[in-house]
Amino acid sequence: MNRLYLGPIIFVVLITLYRYIFDYFHILGNQNVEPFYSYLIPGILSGILFFFLITKLTFFFKFPRFREKEIVIKEQGGYHLTKRHYSPGKLFLTPTRLIFKSQYDIPKHNIMIPLDTTNSYSIYKMFGFIIMGLRVKTENVSEIFIVNGPKQWIQALQTFA
Repeated sequence: MNRLYLGPIIFVVLITLYRYIFDYFHILGNQNVEPFYSYLIPGILSGILFFFLITKLTFFFKFPRFREKEIVIKEQGGYHLTKRHYSPGKLFLTPTRLIFKSQYDIPKHNIMIPLDTTNSYSIYKMFGFIIMGLRVKTENVSEIFIVNGPKQWIQALQTFA
């Protein structure tokens, strides 16, 4: 399953549950609560809108500045897992560095990891068993990127490191 679908699915579940619980406690027995499926429809519609906006706004994406004659070996949309949340953007691999450029997040941030400073690459698993993405460890920090095909990213990184 495409990892980029996970965000809208979680969004649908949270919006649906929020509306259902909010209405349930708001009414407090004065009226009957609507059936659960009536809350699911707005949740699904907002999830579809969220997915459309995230995937289609790449037209406005500004690419990072690359060095002269630097080749982009691999690039893919994904998320950077920060301490607080998932930050959407794009991950780039060149022969000398790994670059993540955040685009749709406030505040925007960029990460540049020289490949000669990395210690290890591994698959990131949520809850220890759901394969979600790529973990890159350096001497000082461990960065997590949610991408499709983390095994292919690891193979590409090991080729150039």
